[in-house]
Amino acid sequence: MSKATQHDPSGFTLTEVMVVVAIMAVVMAMTLASFRSYLQEQRLRLTANELANLLGAGQSIAAKKSGTCKITLQSGTGAIFGADSSLSNNVCTNSNLARANLYLTASTNLSVSGRTTYTYTKFGTLDGGSSLTTFLSSTSTPWVWCINVSSPTGLVRIGTKDSSVSNASCNYRRG
Repeated sequence: MSKATQHDPSGFTLTEVMVVVAIMAVVMAMTLASFRSYLQEQRLRLTANELANLLGAGQSIAAKKSGTCKITLQSGTGAIFGADSSLSNNVCTNSNLARANLYLTASTNLSVSGRTTYTYTKFGTLDGGSSLTTFLSSTSTPWVWCINVSSPTGLVRIGTKDSSVSNASCNYRRG
């Protein structure tokens, strides 16, 4: 038998290697899409928590300085949650709250709806009637985060609802 006709049985054919690479590419593509969605949901959750902390800080500053604290929320790319300087006696504009404005961390697709202005009185109570709710949503996730501030106490609650379900109500966390 000549050397030219001998075949080494070990190793993989090019076709086998290409099939394995194609399967790996499909699995990685599915994983990446799922991971992006997870990241968007986590960024939205983080923004909701940061907003709740900001509202709580506004309440504390108003009570501590015996003044009015007005916080305004703006929607869109690079939107800011922070002390509203349009109120002449806003005690939050000369506080750490004004210097540490919260920039939206969720995405450029984030939108703010519902209540966009919160005003705390000199007693730390919420001005504006019944409980107020702000909704944070993103086009990349079906979840909407609800930030509810009860009036007059100013208790801040965070919850979620599924935007794909019509007339869904917010489910608030305990504690």
